[in-house]
Amino acid sequence: MQILLRILVNIAHQHTWIENFLIPKSLFLSPLTQTPMKINKEDLPVAMQGPGTIMRNLPGYGGMTVAFNQVPAGTDLTPLLQGLANNSCHCPHWGYILEGVMLVKYDDGSEERLTTGDLFYLPPGHTAMVEKDLKLIDFNPTKEFSEVMNHMANKMAEFSK
Repeated sequence: MQILLRILVNIAHQHTWIENFLIPKSLFLSPLTQTPMKINKEDLPVAMQGPGTIMRNLPGYGGMTVAFNQVPAGTDLTPLLQGLANNSCHCPHWGYILEGVMLVKYDDGSEERLTTGDLFYLPPGHTAMVEKDLKLIDFNPTKEFSEVMNHMANKMAEFSK
């Protein structure tokens, strides 16, 4: 029991909790928010994982959540968004396509294809399909992003039954 207590105390001294994530104090932290001022995209906590898919994110960037997502070709997010308003994502996203191709469909019926090297803004009211293995980084308002991610996680659990 004493060994376990020592381990927990050691972890507590070397880490800090940021919105339910245990983050090493060795990262550069903002004195105001205690959020890492920088972090390698591979060090973001994994929020969702599946075959060929890794979705990482970390809240606390000025009301935004930073995300790094790797999603395989053929992935259609539409079924995971069913049940949200207009059956689409209501979270805006600002980001960059590191590699791959994603077809975005908007509620107004318009479409656009995002490809490697594209900077993007996706307003609320969209869904997406991955046409070529995708890696992207985006920034999202934490409240809306959490709502959508929780909904998607619930849908994934529902589909796996």
